[in-house]
Amino acid sequence: MKKFIALLMALSMMLLCACGNTPAESKPTAAPTAIPTEATTLPPETTEAPTEEPTEPAVALHSGLREDGSFDEGTLFIGDSMTYGLVYSYLMANDLIGDARYMAIVGAPIQYFFYSSVLNRDKYCIYSPEFEGMSYDQAVASVGEEITAIYFMMGTNYSSDTNAQTYIEIVDYMMEHCPNATIYLQLIPYASSCAVQGDAVYWSIMEAYGHYAMEGIENVKLLDIKRAVGVHLTDDGVHLTYEGQENWYKALVANAEDNNIPQ
Repeated sequence: MKKFIALLMALSMMLLCACGNTPAESKPTAAPTAIPTEATTLPPETTEAPTEEPTEPAVALHSGLREDGSFDEGTLFIGDSMTYGLVYSYLMANDLIGDARYMAIVGAPIQYFFYSSVLNRDKYCIYSPEFEGMSYDQAVASVGEEITAIYFMMGTNYSSDTNAQTYIEIVDYMMEHCPNATIYLQLIPYASSCAVQGDAVYWSIMEAYGHYAMEGIENVKLLDIKRAVGVHLTDDGVHLTYEGQENWYKALVANAEDNNIPQ
């Protein structure tokens, strides 16, 4: 009996010891700390817009001016007595006309472009020999794609039919028949004579030019010859003195140089 009690006590002590040695609930093992490595260098962000390469103009522009100051065979002067004076009294007199073509009828209103009688020696006019017997529109069509620069000035001989639409019809015609040309609409010079309706002509030309500017047509340009020439008039209050014609020519050269327009 005593042995049995002693055995029970021994088992009890063994169980108590076993319970004390039960391992505690294991805690999750923390992930090992990563060894820092050198970060990859990324390009810094920027808000600066990328540099764009300069773009060429949508159309090729031409001045017709050679390095020596004369005009090439792709140049065409169209006008009335004002252009007559520029071509004959200044450009030809100074060997600057070069190989340019020209046509100018003294006293011609702008409507003469389509409805004039032909260029011939019976009229007080000046023209390239190849235009003999032609009207303005016929002469323009005859040279067509050969022309790269047109200097157009009409309006000094104002008529009641002069308006912006007349200029637009003429420029449209020149664009159609001379697709390679840069067309220069030139404001008529100042005149003190009441025979010249300067304000009406000015606004007609400005409105016509605005029409092409709004359409984004780049080969129709406006030249402010009125401001460039200044007040240099002969006694009739209409035509230009030699100095006025010289200022006109210088304005054509300055336009080409200031705007980097090649020959």
